[in-house]
Amino acid sequence: MEDFKTVQQNFTRAIRDPQKMSISDREAQRRINIYQALFFNNINQFLCNGFPVLHQTLSEKQWQALARDFFILHPAASPYFCNISKEFIDFLAQNPPVLERLPVWVSELAHYEWLELDLSIRQDDISAKVWTKEDLPLQFCCSALASLVSYQYEVHRIGPDYQPARGEGQVYYYVVYRNAAHEVKFLQVNEVTAFLIQNVDDKQSFNELLVRMKAALPQLDETNITTALTQTLQQLLGHQIFLKA
Repeated sequence: MEDFKTVQQNFTRAIRDPQKMSISDREAQRRINIYQALFFNNINQFLCNGFPVLHQTLSEKQWQALARDFFILHPAASPYFCNISKEFIDFLAQNPPVLERLPVWVSELAHYEWLELDLSIRQDDISAKVWTKEDLPLQFCCSALASLVSYQYEVHRIGPDYQPARGEGQVYYYVVYRNAAHEVKFLQVNEVTAFLIQNVDDKQSFNELLVRMKAALPQLDETNITTALTQTLQQLLGHQIFLKA
């Protein structure tokens, strides 16, 4: 007689991958079919809710293949349903074989959608640090509710009506952020602004940032850099990506 652990393992394998587990007893098969549908449909619904654009953009066959492979192959580290989206991103980061049969932008679009979800539930309050005056604060910091990312595709454009065939050898920079009104938004930025965001410390004065930007842009004169830095800081403060330190 099989021990309980073996029974459990066979049961979970049958739920994860129905095609590889045949059961001769018809009544037992009928019962296991219920569990197979229940578990997969539950996970699939979480993925549909967490990645709505990806779900709408892929064909039903492509989506089912992706969701099924995630369900079969990924050994989730977290038992919580709220972490399913992050587990899905971890699965895609491992470059599973199913990606070879899918559009090349799938992983980046999924990450972008997950980041929006992640920012919506981050436990931080920036309201006390928001700068609303016309002049600049003495010191700056980057919001804990802002994440700088780079992709090979313009992920914010991808959807049922726009699906790029391949990358153009260009890097697209985005800041995905949540403001004090709890609105999750994004800002597409250029390489220089991305450098500024990436290199700001917890407390940075205008002059300190100016020194860094001058070192990064030696081909420009100080007047142009000062003007551009002032305008960029005002923009980032306005979006609440940068805050007063």
